[in-house]
Amino acid sequence: MTANSQAKLKLLRITQMLQDETDATQGLSMSDIIQRLNEQGIQAERKSVYRDLDLLRQFGLDVRTFQRNPVQYAIVKRSFSLPELKILVDTVQACPFVTQRQADALVRTIREMASPSQRSQLARPVHVSNRVRQKSESVLGNVDLAHRALAAKSQVTFDYAAPSPEGGAETAGESTSHTHTPVAIAYAEGTYHLACWNEADERFDTFRMDRMENLEISERPAVRSDAIRSFSFDS
Repeated sequence: MTANSQAKLKLLRITQMLQDETDATQGLSMSDIIQRLNEQGIQAERKSVYRDLDLLRQFGLDVRTFQRNPVQYAIVKRSFSLPELKILVDTVQACPFVTQRQADALVRTIREMASPSQRSQLARPVHVSNRVRQKSESVLGNVDLAHRALAAKSQVTFDYAAPSPEGGAETAGESTSHTHTPVAIAYAEGTYHLACWNEADERFDTFRMDRMENLEISERPAVRSDAIRSFSFDS
């Protein structure tokens, strides 16, 4: 590894350790930083680490110096405050349109944005009365794909399992194939809904996105009309 490459890697490692191990209450001493770098096979001197810390400040990171014994260095300001992260965790835990596995993965990602001392405070199970947790993992992908189709002004194709007349709204019936122009997305009654223009029948149809399978963006361009431009879920 060249000296220039090692210097760049050293700067990245210092950034990572400050983000992972420090916050407004705890920092790393110069000895801590140099020892961690040595453990990763990176030789460093105090002067070079001081220069790296100055570079991080110039870049815009909130690297603070705590006048303690020994002196410590820490990244204090983060993208989200602890109360904001708690709200994000609570929202994910209460969200019915993601599966439990997806919720757990999202919470783990949110916790990574906190400092180590804050992560224990983000273990916040939330009970929501009468919530039915989504079983299909396709919803998040379907919502993203539908947004992409809207932006690309393309039609979408999908299979749709309508509610079973015998089993009620939560029981899937026979699956049918569709090709429509997506018009708008809404969130209501615990799940996402996609409004589409049904060109064959010249009407708007709304589909629950948790019942959509094999959703794909079609090569066919979206239909354009005054009715589509003026569509509103509230109308």
